Amino acid sequence: MIDRLGGAGGTRVPAHNPYWDEHGVTIADPDGYRLVLCSRTRA
Repeated sequence: MIDRLGGAGGTRVPAHNPYWDEHGVTIADPDGYRLVLCSRTRA
């Protein structure tokens, strides 16, 4: 998924909240909007 988003113009960027850097990936689209991908389950 990350490779496909990169191929479509997205860029992996650090999250504003460090929690998401630990538990997910943040992708910025060409317009600057951010998408956070996370695959955690509820505890």
